[in-house]
Amino acid sequence: MKKVIKIEMPIRWVKNRTWGYNPNCNAVIYFNDGTEETTKKYRCSGCGYDKLSTIISKIYDDYLADDRKEYFDKNPDENSAPYGMEKEYFCDGVGVNCYHRISEALGGKLERVYGDNTFDFYVFTKNEVTNEI
Repeated sequence: MKKVIKIEMPIRWVKNRTWGYNPNCNAVIYFNDGTEETTKKYRCSGCGYDKLSTIISKIYDDYLADDRKEYFDKNPDENSAPYGMEKEYFCDGVGVNCYHRISEALGGKLERVYGDNTFDFYVFTKNEVTNEI
């Protein structure tokens, strides 16, 4: 399987009469073989939880599951993992700050490049890029 080296997450906040603003994201995934892919649309609605971290968790589940598995292969004690990262999945609604620590545990960095009331732009970048496929 190809390794992810970068994920760009442009998140548009769309107003809903019932649930307020809801995040929508078509992420762009960059792989170590030089290819890239635009994802399906990720979105969520409702209230009472962190919607932004829910979008990020779903993208991480779909594209960084192998990195999560590698982390737990190297660190079998589940208590060593950052809050929000379980052995089988990334947690929804735990807050974006958790994903900064999770990204570091996966050997990368999550940055908020831009943000205002209607648009956020996050980038996950791997610290080391290998050419292994």
